[in-house]
Amino acid sequence: MELWVLLAIAGGIGSNIFNFLTRYALRDGDDAVTFAWLFELIRGVIFAAAVFTGPPQTVTVWGGALLFVVGIIEVVCIYLYMKMHSYVHLSISAVIIRMRLIWIPILAFVLLHEALQAHEYISIFILFTGLLIAGAPHKLKHDKGVQYAYIFSFFGALLAVTMKMASDLFSPSMIIFAMSLPSIVVLPLLLKQPWGKIRGLANERLAAKIGVALINAGSFYLYAVALRWGSVSIVQAIYQSMMIFSIILGIVLLREREDILRKLIGTAITLAGISALTLFS
Repeated sequence: MELWVLLAIAGGIGSNIFNFLTRYALRDGDDAVTFAWLFELIRGVIFAAAVFTGPPQTVTVWGGALLFVVGIIEVVCIYLYMKMHSYVHLSISAVIIRMRLIWIPILAFVLLHEALQAHEYISIFILFTGLLIAGAPHKLKHDKGVQYAYIFSFFGALLAVTMKMASDLFSPSMIIFAMSLPSIVVLPLLLKQPWGKIRGLANERLAAKIGVALINAGSFYLYAVALRWGSVSIVQAIYQSMMIFSIILGIVLLREREDILRKLIGTAITLAGISALTLFS
């Protein structure tokens, strides 16, 4: 088995642990945007240290523009991600945001000129069927969290493809640092009384929140390295297939058991589509 496959698996497991802990924290009333700012800050500091102590990297006009675009997309993604988790059940959001796997082959074709294969269309159809069952489309009109999840799935796919483009030019540490920097600056501007909320965040379970941020930083680094070495579609498929951890944790530990049969059926079909995309891509 290729090393980047193992990195994608490990990163996916870490990401889903982060999903669970984030949902748990926001369920207890923490402000979503403030929480996002904290872990972007910690991630930014970690990878800034890696960039400035590592070998120098050349930044051209095109490369700098690409890093800037990655950073702006991340601002949108992290805002949507945190708002999504503050509204919707983890078990539902974990399935819906996998719609990025539908968007990635399309965006990769447009931006990377990667042509779709017949089996990819079949896998996309299987994925979409599972997502429709698990996501209950009628909730789109009534549930803000589901709306955020669907929009996040598109921007998450766009972020993956632009990160793949940047990986040809920069190290994973440089990409993650550039991705986090705009969020550190912009997110406080979206808050009312930002410093009061930031102080409040620091006063409550700060050590636990730093631990959550470190899990995010580690899992995302593994994902970025895997993305540099492997195909964006396959890396994403492996990474997202670890969603089973979010579904199980959401149902068992957070007791999100509404429509449990539909969630499990949708999850099973979605995983079948992910497996098909992974095995035959």
